[in-house]
Amino acid sequence: METFLAALVVFALAMFAMAIGMLLSGRRLRGSCGGVGDSCHCSTAARARCAHSKRQAES
Repeated sequence: METFLAALVVFALAMFAMAIGMLLSGRRLRGSCGGVGDSCHCSTAARARCAHSKRQAES
């Protein structure tokens, strides 16, 4: 039981640290277009807008 509680505390601290890191980084969460692979359900214009906004966000 002590091992389980120790593991639970370690995982909880790791999740807490990741959450704090995400909050302090200031970046917004973003989704992906199409998921895994090259299958993209977005139109060509939507992909171009996405790529343009991504370049602007990085600069």
